[in-house]
Amino acid sequence: MPNRTFLGFLSLMTLPTTAMAGAPWSEFDIESDGVEVFTITSADVNNDGRLDILAGTQNLNIQIHLNAGDGTFELQDDVIALDNDPMALATGDIDGDGDIDIAYGCRGDAFVGWAANNGDGTFSARTDLWQAASQPTKLVLVDADEDGDLDLAHQTHNTGVLAIAMNDGSGGFGTPTTLVASGVKDFVFANVGEFGSSAPDVMYVTTA
Repeated sequence: MPNRTFLGFLSLMTLPTTAMAGAPWSEFDIESDGVEVFTITSADVNNDGRLDILAGTQNLNIQIHLNAGDGTFELQDDVIALDNDPMALATGDIDGDGDIDIAYGCRGDAFVGWAANNGDGTFSARTDLWQAASQPTKLVLVDADEDGDLDLAHQTHNTGVLAIAMNDGSGGFGTPTTLVASGVKDFVFANVGEFGSSAPDVMYVTTA
């Protein structure tokens, strides 16, 4: 059984140091101030070539854990403060300035929004974009209209709505367009190559 590390109450397994069967797994403790973590993602937010960790926590914030390059992560004092618990995260260059920003979806008020990276792994004040039909459980950043910027799709928990809003290139988003009105359990964007189009299609799973 591989060793596991803990980020709050979330259990993570680290990759083995070699590809050999039975190779030992390395264990690293990651500090999260003892708060419950609801969701996690990784991205190089401070442009040092290493993947950092962003964690949505029960303290109504998104924690930033910078990768020290030796298997340890440094919890930053600065967090992205929200009004409700973040339940879904997605990362990408939302405003087109070359660094990695973060989008979030919250339970409670069900707001979807994003925070801009200052280029060094710190983030500016958040921007709430729209209120979803219910708690967002998944966010995806994808260039759906092939205009060179990342659009934002979300899926909701109870209602199963799948919707997407288009990015104006600077991180401004229009009103979300509903793609599927109910019953969606999961979705993914991929180009399936129909009609010679290069645009991403959306595949989704429904309850019926």
